[in-house]
Formats: sequence, C-alpha cells, structure tokens
Amino acid sequence: MKSTKREKPYFYKKLKMLAAENDLKDADIAKIAGMAYSTYSDKKRGKIRWFDDEMYRICKHFSRSIYGLFWPEDSQTRTG
Repeated sequence: MKSTKREKPYFYKKLKMLAAENDLKDADIAKIAGMAYSTYSDKKRGKIRWFDDEMYRICKHFSRSIYGLFWPEDSQTRTG
C-alpha cells in the first residue's frame, strides 16, 4: 500500500521563503519563535498547531502581518 503524501500547509512555503529572503535556516527561525528546531519543523509541516505568541514573535521580528504569512490575505475578515 502506498502512503499518501499530505499537502503542505499554506504557511510552509511562506516560512521557507521568509528564511531564504533573510538568509536564515529553520533553526534560526525556531530560535526567533522561542522553540526547539524539532518543534518548529513539526509546526511548519502542520503536524502540530501554532500558538498565537509563536506566530506573533515571527511576524514582529520580520515586520510582517500574520495575514499573508500564516493565512492567505483573502482570508482576512473585512467589514464594510
């Protein structure tokens, strides 16, 4: 029986691009987020959930919005 490959979460590619743009490794971003590399790796792959403070630390460090990095821009709730 063949194993089915899971689709990577939206933020996987975004975090990978962010690291490349800043010449950083996953271990560096894990440190910024305040977690072990193995935990970051699991979160990036969607195996375990992100907590608000972890996403906040990454977004604040890189001056990015949580929308567009962890969720698509069009998922942002709009009023009016």
